[in-house]
Amino acid sequence: MLNYQDKNRIEEIITEEIEEFIFKMKQKEFKKNNFIMDLIDENFKFYSSLARSFDSSLGNTFQTIAGKIAEYMYGNNNVIIPSAGADLVIFNNNRYYIIEIELGGNLDSKKLPSEFNALEQFYLKNKANFIPQKNIFYCLGTVYIEPDVAMKLNTYFNNHYSNYPYCLLLQNDFWNSICGGHEDGFSTVKEAYDKNVSKINEFLRQY
Repeated sequence: MLNYQDKNRIEEIITEEIEEFIFKMKQKEFKKNNFIMDLIDENFKFYSSLARSFDSSLGNTFQTIAGKIAEYMYGNNNVIIPSAGADLVIFNNNRYYIIEIELGGNLDSKKLPSEFNALEQFYLKNKANFIPQKNIFYCLGTVYIEPDVAMKLNTYFNNHYSNYPYCLLLQNDFWNSICGGHEDGFSTVKEAYDKNVSKINEFLRQY
């Protein structure tokens, strides 16, 4: 179980990043000018642009949150945030976990082979940086997941990848892993996020 200090720091990280997300969203212009959208209702154009930007930006925010929590829980020296090829690398118990972070709606069974292959290619390109060059795990993690999607992903994964060195970390498992392997990692993250939802709703009300 996470102790009070860890829970408090996780909440601080989430609060800081949600406030940064809102600040950046306020700087954006939600307008699309192209021949397909030009004659569409102005309100619809605005809200569709806002929704696309919101979803993408919030996803990036949660990738940042995951990286910062991992750095706190595992120590900066044991966490790498690559510029490309993978979102996060965690070294723990003499094992490297190379992680791609997806929003729940961005991952389906058809993508699993290509996503795992991309992580393997990342390792091969950076192999010299992994010492020892063993105990490498390729992990696909989701920030959130719908129950029916989780069922399909788990079924496909169990039929094709349910052995070393592949990992599928869906929502609870992902956040528990990021939070040092503690079983209350997801609930701690969700509780901290829930405390900040009112700030997001206030931003949306302004538009």
